[in-house]
Amino acid sequence: MATSRRVLHVSGEHVYPLAPLPIGDAIRLFSERATARHISATTDVDRSEVIATICRRLDCLPLAVELAAARSATLGPELLLERLSDRVAALGVGPRDAPARQQTLLDTLRWSTDLLSEAERRTLARLSVFSGGSSVEAAEAVCATDIELLAALIDSSLVHRTAAGGSIRLSMLETIREHAAQLLGTAGDRLEAEARHATYYVAFVEALDLKSPATQADALARVDADIDNLRVVIDRAELCGDDDTALRVASALYRYFYMRGLFREGRDRIGGPLHRGAGDARARALGARALSGMHFMLGDLESAGAVAREGIEIGPAANADEAVMACHTVVSHVARERGLFSEAKTHLERSEALARALGLDEDVIIANTNLGELALAVGDHDEARRRWEFSMSKYDENDVSCTFALLGLASVAHRQGLLDEAAGHFTKVRALSESAGWLHNATMAIVGLAGVATDRGAHSEAAVLLGRARALLETTGGELVAADDEIYQRAWSAALTDLGEARFAELLATGTTDGSHCDAPA
Repeated sequence: MATSRRVLHVSGEHVYPLAPLPIGDAIRLFSERATARHISATTDVDRSEVIATICRRLDCLPLAVELAAARSATLGPELLLERLSDRVAALGVGPRDAPARQQTLLDTLRWSTDLLSEAERRTLARLSVFSGGSSVEAAEAVCATDIELLAALIDSSLVHRTAAGGSIRLSMLETIREHAAQLLGTAGDRLEAEARHATYYVAFVEALDLKSPATQADALARVDADIDNLRVVIDRAELCGDDDTALRVASALYRYFYMRGLFREGRDRIGGPLHRGAGDARARALGARALSGMHFMLGDLESAGAVAREGIEIGPAANADEAVMACHTVVSHVARERGLFSEAKTHLERSEALARALGLDEDVIIANTNLGELALAVGDHDEARRRWEFSMSKYDENDVSCTFALLGLASVAHRQGLLDEAAGHFTKVRALSESAGWLHNATMAIVGLAGVATDRGAHSEAAVLLGRARALLETTGGELVAADDEIYQRAWSAALTDLGEARFAELLATGTTDGSHCDAPA
């Protein structure tokens, strides 16, 4: 048996990668080394959390943890944590009797990277511009490298290879990434690498189809994998005053922000560059489409309506009819929430007409679904059911895209007192939405189930469901539309009255802390 920083590539070789310590072992190592220096490492829960955070920030690398424990003799864990933005410099020198390359973390990292070829060091340095790892294709494009150099870095244990969802991801420990960034050399080298990174991810996100049911799941998974890279593109663009790029990427992510319930982030990332005047007329119309939707989901009707009307005004001349279509839908939602049903219908019909003119079959179905919502709001249950049944006929009933129409059918069944039908639809929406990570749709279904439970007199069940709904709303920052909020408030009041304050609070907390279980405890 032999230990080596690099795969040997000899006949019969079996490679056993040595991973960083598990977090529990890292904390124990820190505590042992700190105790040896007469430092109390576990005096209270707060300090224990600080030590756990230190270990995680150091990737649970044994040498780094030992050096951190020693440094805490001077700084204390709390101040040490504050200084870990520069992990390498913060840790200082280890035992004098250790090999030279192990006396400081910097010595260890330099020793490892000095053994690389120039091309390997250059590739490692360029990889540091990624955040949260990358695909092999992204690494090749951004680093202007090839698979052989990437394989050499994997063999050297500087880059990690993981398989996820049928694709390969490359990543570095943050400690190594920080050191690799120092290898870029001049500011020009870094700017060049960051520019290549931005170019790649702008093209990446704009090529994804997050709308079509046929491609949506795959597109969501790809954004999930690279969301840290997309965020850092926006952040870097804003730092260097490139609001046009920031707006392009943020606007392209608006469906992702909706599906994942990231309404506040969507508002801030889209709204920042848009309010600073970024983009040409078309980009601004697309931004208005995205931002108005975020405002509406956060319950800011005034801002939603104003931004959507701006999109309607500038979109036609900017060849942005699809954005105009979506903005009409937002204006309609705002009007409906304010009880202006005639205005709401006018804008929905304009949205539907544009969808037909543009040949956007999916948006024609969406417009029909929204017209069903408006019919329910004015009390026309038969028209609402007819429209939602038509929408459902166009979807795979096991695809999450059907959940908007299925929520409608659940709502009209609930209004008509068909509680079993309503519960069945709400339960299916919840299952599909939670499986796909559509947090707001899941929230609406849970509120609906709480309403059904209330009508059945099952107030304990309703209280647990309300706790889960409240937790999701706090997570997303979303607001319920008026009809759903009425159900939520009614269920809340009924459960509180029936159960009493103490029992209601207990069950509410159960729902808040356990999202997988919404049945009332025995």
